[in-house]
Amino acid sequence: MIESLYFFDGNGDKQYCPEMKTSISDRGEWLSDKLSSIGLNISQSGNVRKADEAEAMYIAIQVAYIIKEESFRSELEKVAKEYDFDNIKTRSDSNLGFRGLLKNWQSVQSVIINIIVSAAKFKISSEKKDNIIRKIFIKYFNISLYL
Repeated sequence: MIESLYFFDGNGDKQYCPEMKTSISDRGEWLSDKLSSIGLNISQSGNVRKADEAEAMYIAIQVAYIIKEESFRSELEKVAKEYDFDNIKTRSDSNLGFRGLLKNWQSVQSVIINIIVSAAKFKISSEKKDNIIRKIFIKYFNISLYL
């Protein structure tokens, strides 16, 4: 049996870390499960610049939606209004794009923003993994999976 993670505190006492196999709440609830589905092609056909920008767009939308502060919403709307969604890039040199906007928000060093960003990145990774698994089963076994 594997022993739980632990550390020694300043007094030399062994302190056990909480078990996180199900979730931090012990009810199987994760913030990433509460986020909206992605609904857009994050991979952008392998174009790294477009994929980074699409990922930042999804994350920025999640941050603005969850925090519900007017300044985040207005900054997000400003970027969106000056954005070329067909080419996944900004139309204006003065506009940062979604990647720049997200970088600015993260520079505030807010724990809440960082938690939302981490949960959104986890959601993106999970969805990419599920899509890869589906494609493999369809290609090699002609089986459709619903994960």
